[in-house]
Amino acid sequence: MAPSDVSCRIHLSYNRREMAFASDCLQNKVILITGGLGAIGKVIVRKLLAHSARVVVNDIVPEAEAREWMTAAGCAADHCIYVKADVTTAAGAQELVGKTLGAYGGIDVALCHAGMAQSCSILDYPEQDWDRMLRVNLRSAFLVAQAAARAMVERSIKGKIVFTS
Repeated sequence: MAPSDVSCRIHLSYNRREMAFASDCLQNKVILITGGLGAIGKVIVRKLLAHSARVVVNDIVPEAEAREWMTAAGCAADHCIYVKADVTTAAGAQELVGKTLGAYGGIDVALCHAGMAQSCSILDYPEQDWDRMLRVNLRSAFLVAQAAARAMVERSIKGKIVFTS
């Protein structure tokens, strides 16, 4: 967002640590989020939609489960779509970006939020579980960021790539 585009107004109350934004501050912005149907991802999706963003939610849950949550959350079909794709592979990341472009024509923000955690003693941590965690937490973020960045550059979009952990 260029400084002249910024319509988000931030009001910070130090007593309550509360932030408020204009309800339309993300209007016409397309935001792709991986891990969007996890516990934190759902909260992020709701907040993005509440601020008028068009959101592409990615996760690996079945389509029916995603539709059920999106319906219950009041996600408008013209502002929110679900793309089931395994973004730990280049093909999955490309599929996600391709479907985002097909639905909305561009990407303004790629929010690489997919992640997992597994607690285990280092003495007993299985190598295959460690590899899986690296694929989900690191590789998927790289692949989605790369695919989204390529799409942004091709369309001359000065977008943002955000990594969460």
